[in-house]
Amino acid sequence: GYATGNLKLYGLINDYQVSGLANVDDVGFQIPYLNTYYRNKNEELILHFNSDTIAIENFHVFDSIYETRAIIDVSIRHRGFKNMEYQLSINSDSLFVLNTNEYDNNIYYGNAFLGGNLFVKGNSRETILDINGEAKKGTKLMIPLFQSKEIRENQFIQFSGTKIEAESYHPLVK
Repeated sequence: GYATGNLKLYGLINDYQVSGLANVDDVGFQIPYLNTYYRNKNEELILHFNSDTIAIENFHVFDSIYETRAIIDVSIRHRGFKNMEYQLSINSDSLFVLNTNEYDNNIYYGNAFLGGNLFVKGNSRETILDINGEAKKGTKLMIPLFQSKEIRENQFIQFSGTKIEAESYHPLVK
């Protein structure tokens, strides 16, 4: 996209501050691992620069295949654009979040629509994800489970409210 705006840069070279607004149109971004692409529709992205913080508020994005929508809020704190800490909030009734096949990722793959809230917080050392959501209509997630031992030992995946059948591939479909 293209950016326009007015920014004021001030302070010491090792701890400078930036204030002002920047407007960006034609925003689009891809998440390769999920094989999804999102863009805005007739709405500028407004970046709020306030000293040591960059904020994006109430920005609407749409996936490029089904046109599902999410609202994004972002806050990035920095010290002279170093030592960054970020918070990202994504809210949607149903957002297309996964578009992969077994050749893209043999651990899990499929199509997924997620409704709910995603909160991401972190810095250059760690990232924390907090997801409060549910699979929505059209979700088909495949998790190849070649041995039942894998199910018992896996502490990352928790099946909830889903009947698991004894097959080598277990689709979780809603």
